[in-house]
Amino acid sequence: MLLLGCHPAMLMGQRVTRLLHLHLKNLKAEKKMLRIRLQEITIHC
Repeated sequence: MLLLGCHPAMLMGQRVTRLLHLHLKNLKAEKKMLRIRLQEITIHC
C-alpha cells in the first residue's frame, strides 16, 4: 500500500521537475534575447 501511495507522488514530482527545468530554459532564452536587444539598442545609440 505504501508503494502504491508513493508512486503517483513520484510521477507528480517528475512532472513538476520537468516543468521547472523547461521554465528555467525559457527564462534563460528570454534573458539571452533581452541581452541581444539591449546590445542592438546600444549599438544604434
